[in-house]
Amino acid sequence: GAAVAAAAVHAGRRGTVDLAALAGKDAWLCGRMEDDVDYWTSKPLFSLLDVGSPDACRDQCQGHSKCYAWTWGRDHGVAGAFHAYHTCFLKEKSARVKKYAENGVVSGLACPPVPEGGDASSG
Repeated sequence: GAAVAAAAVHAGRRGTVDLAALAGKDAWLCGRMEDDVDYWTSKPLFSLLDVGSPDACRDQCQGHSKCYAWTWGRDHGVAGAFHAYHTCFLKEKSARVKKYAENGVVSGLACPPVPEGGDASSG
């Protein structure tokens, strides 16, 4: 039941999900904020200090053409968390993207840019 699923999520990095299997399903994930979740890619872009909210971090990622995922340090001095407090980490998409449980952070995926005019087809 739900208790088993929750236990699996809190198992840490052993409970990683390979997001390559979710390719093409990013649209329903984009823009969401997930507490105590980290997205790992092999291509970190850069980090920003003193970012006051997860919304601001998401907006930074959304505004960067290569940003695919972001993680924001929510809690101060969380044991085991390698993320700094109120630091925003921007990440580029890589061949392997992993999602795993990480206490004290908030993460999400950027939404792909909408073509001008809102029409994805081009002549």
